[in-house]
Amino acid sequence: MKKRVTLLVVTFIAIPVIIFLAVKPPPERPLSLVFAGFTNTPARTEALFWFSNRARLDFTWNTTLELSRWTPTGWVHDAQVTPSVYTPQSPSGTLPAFAALDLLGVPLTTTNDPVRVVLNCSQLATLRRRFQIWVVERRESFRAGRKVEYSHYQDFDVTGETITARQTRP
Repeated sequence: MKKRVTLLVVTFIAIPVIIFLAVKPPPERPLSLVFAGFTNTPARTEALFWFSNRARLDFTWNTTLELSRWTPTGWVHDAQVTPSVYTPQSPSGTLPAFAALDLLGVPLTTTNDPVRVVLNCSQLATLRRRFQIWVVERRESFRAGRKVEYSHYQDFDVTGETITARQTRP
């Protein structure tokens, strides 16, 4: 009788775990950096970019980005820059509808050349991936005899380009 109860409990625990691991979640739309236009500030000319397909609240990005200009000889890397961040504000603070909208103002030397912006981003890994990391952490902690921890975040780069005219590039 005890074997049946144990088998029943194990079955009720194993079935949801197997379903969780076997069912593939729908693919997430890739995050992208979209060129919105140019703006002139009192200090400098900036290209404005905004994040599209950004639905996750745990999304963060690094404020330093890599900038490249297109020239007839190819892409030329410029110095890393810190962009301006514009979020629509009301007198009482950020408007709720725009709370997750960040416009990035990237300083430019000229608006005549196409510019590529590369930004490092981070977000919490999917639930499935975090579970896999948790299993590996437990196994490695047992083997090492001490607690082993790995990051539950995934890092990735997002690229955006300004559009100045129809140009063909290799």
